Amino acid sequence: MIHKTVNFHELIIFFIIVLRLAPSGSAFSQPSRHYFVCHSHLKPELNLDLFEGEAQSIDSGALIWDAGSALAEYLTDNASEVSGKRILELGSGTGVVGLTAASLGATEVILTDKPELMTLLEQNIEANGLASNARAMPLVWGDDVTTALLHAGDDNLLRPDIVCGSDLLYAPDSFEFLLDTVLQVCQHVHTQVWLAYPTRFTEEIFFNQAIEYFDELEPPREIDSGIFLSRLQRRVYN
Repeated sequence: MIHKTVNFHELIIFFIIVLRLAPSGSAFSQPSRHYFVCHSHLKPELNLDLFEGEAQSIDSGALIWDAGSALAEYLTDNASEVSGKRILELGSGTGVVGLTAASLGATEVILTDKPELMTLLEQNIEANGLASNARAMPLVWGDDVTTALLHAGDDNLLRPDIVCGSDLLYAPDSFEFLLDTVLQVCQHVHTQVWLAYPTRFTEEIFFNQAIEYFDELEPPREIDSGIFLSRLQRRVYN
């Protein structure tokens, strides 16, 4: 019975990953330009001029996924929560979330992802004129963050107000490395972790691992149809 349950969940995860690749078109075959527009009742339209790259694997960040769009919309509706803040984005991909935060007045936004996505991120930072408060930095989950700091030239990476990410919780085999990186960059107890994700059968695996170190600030809130936002904070031990 146990083996049947495990296999069933593995089969579900496999089909979820396959479906994740469902969006097809030019973004898979050649770089494309995408104009991302946030509509908000609190702020006039926020326009981002974003390039998308080629998605060559199931964990490609070269496309704008639904969770990224939803989190960017949420930030636009809640601009006061990011204005004046230092923000670190994990798995930035195109930078849609981090660049939205930078456009909304975040003091500093550090967009991180695999080294091969740095060109795309830097292109999108430049295209939107946000180099004054946004920059890209390579960061591979599970690597020693202090090594990345040596290349970055400062230690701001370890003092963010918000660590955010979208659609990061689809591959359980990466959760150990993701959690390790989140712990490294949450060395200050004031740092909050914001994760946006579509409902699958995998996110609970990550949260069950994270609960040893983090408190949930509020129940997950649905920020778009089928897209949820969880906000965590590093637990303080007396």
